[in-house]
Amino acid sequence: MKITIQQYEHTVSHEVPHNDVDLDEALRMCEGLLKAIGYHFTGNLEIVNEWKDNDEWKEQINQE
Repeated sequence: MKITIQQYEHTVSHEVPHNDVDLDEALRMCEGLLKAIGYHFTGNLEIVNEWKDNDEWKEQINQE
């Protein structure tokens, strides 16, 4: 898997020799690339599922 970010004349890439990258590893790759092109942020990147914000999420948890 290879992720490339091109910003004007700057290009940064991160490549791993396998395609079975899990979500956490993909987020770490993106986070490193964003830092490499100059973005500064605190904390970590994370994906938030919108359906967790409503009652459907509570019902799903209670059923398990």
